[in-house]
Amino acid sequence: MAEINGYRLKFDEADPTQGIFFIAADGSASRASLMVKNSRRQLIFEAPAGLTAGDYTVEVRSSLGNGHVRVGHLPATLTVA
Repeated sequence: MAEINGYRLKFDEADPTQGIFFIAADGSASRASLMVKNSRRQLIFEAPAGLTAGDYTVEVRSSLGNGHVRVGHLPATLTVA
């Protein structure tokens, strides 16, 4: 399990354009599918199954209700071994 804490994190799990995404070096995105907690200040989730070895950037994509999806990036790169 992984956890992200912050502000305005909650997203619509039914909307495929929103969520927690692992972005590979080639630009492909894998969405976290198992959410344990999805609240305004905390996300608890499991990384997507089947991630190949390599470096990933993590993005949280959510809508503010105005139809525009905003993107937040984790400042560190994650490495899957």
